[in-house]
Amino acid sequence: MTGVLHRLINKSGRTIQAFLPGFARPDDAFARQWLDDAGWRLYMQMDSRDRSHCVLVARRLLASGVTDRELIAAGLLHDVGKSLLPFSAWQRVISHLWRPVGLPQTPLQPGLRGALQLREHHEALAVRMLSEAGVDSRVTAIISDLAAGADSAAVQQLREA
Repeated sequence: MTGVLHRLINKSGRTIQAFLPGFARPDDAFARQWLDDAGWRLYMQMDSRDRSHCVLVARRLLASGVTDRELIAAGLLHDVGKSLLPFSAWQRVISHLWRPVGLPQTPLQPGLRGALQLREHHEALAVRMLSEAGVDSRVTAIISDLAAGADSAAVQQLREA
């Protein structure tokens, strides 16, 4: 499947789940198999819709032949920064369709502005959360590279999943 088609399916599914969170079906048992205790605690802080997306990313990595445990864990944790603020359905949709750049990382603002800040900076904020929680340093490094826009093989695989 092409990257464009993946993105279209992702945006469509996430838009539906924004308004109908009951459609989000994260496979938490699957995620638990791949995460250490610190990662698991952070994973469970995420909204079910974000957990569902992260499980999908991890499963796509596995389907593409990835066997690197830390890369699978990074797929499961890359959106953990979004757990810092609650999102309304409209904020979820708007922040996935409209991506302004140059917003400050902190302090996080309430409402739509905060949702947009998290959209832009959630990976960098996740790195801080993962480091502070004691998540495996390689998992944290992969998400750090993702946040920095690095062109590593792991980042490429995450972006394609």
